[in-house]
Amino acid sequence: MDIAFLKENQQIAHALVAKAVVKMLKDIEMQYAVGVSVGAINRPP
Repeated sequence: MDIAFLKENQQIAHALVAKAVVKMLKDIEMQYAVGVSVGAINRPP
């Protein structure tokens, strides 16, 4: 497998997860969501 193929599949997977999260929030009738970008979250080393 080449790197471009893996990166493309990873981008597709991220998009599918994002769509699923949006659908779940709509299903529970959430109107607003405020978040923090992943880069801003401090993770333990």
